[in-house]
Amino acid sequence: MCSPLGRWTVIGVWPPSWALGEPHKAATSHCQPRCGRLTEEVSFEDFKRLDIRVGVVTNVEHVKRTEKLYKILVDLGGVGTRQTVSSLVGYYEPNELVGKRVIFLTNLKQAKFAGEVSQGMLLAAEMDGKLALLTTDREIQSGARIT
Repeated sequence: MCSPLGRWTVIGVWPPSWALGEPHKAATSHCQPRCGRLTEEVSFEDFKRLDIRVGVVTNVEHVKRTEKLYKILVDLGGVGTRQTVSSLVGYYEPNELVGKRVIFLTNLKQAKFAGEVSQGMLLAAEMDGKLALLTTDREIQSGARIT
């Protein structure tokens, strides 16, 4: 699924339809013309409203009755631990995610998917069927705010 930033994809709160069992190719074919192009600009004030933090994945479980969803716990330091539901099955094994430093959108409105609460969103980049979670290039404390 393409996001307003073109090549960036946010994964967690709104899993694409293919995450619930439909093939990935069908879901990505509709966004190919948009990917690579920038969309509407946002103001710096709008950007400042996003509370994006560094966190560490502490636990990953398959969501029951789904094929593509994980329930993921992320330690955000002084902010606490948040749970998200994310469509990363097929991209990462649970053991690859545990201990991984990630970038997490904390102030996204809470939602429920497959009966599980999602309290934020992991950020990732996606292109040509490849996906990579955003991370930091060096050690920094969990809960550090992205500016």
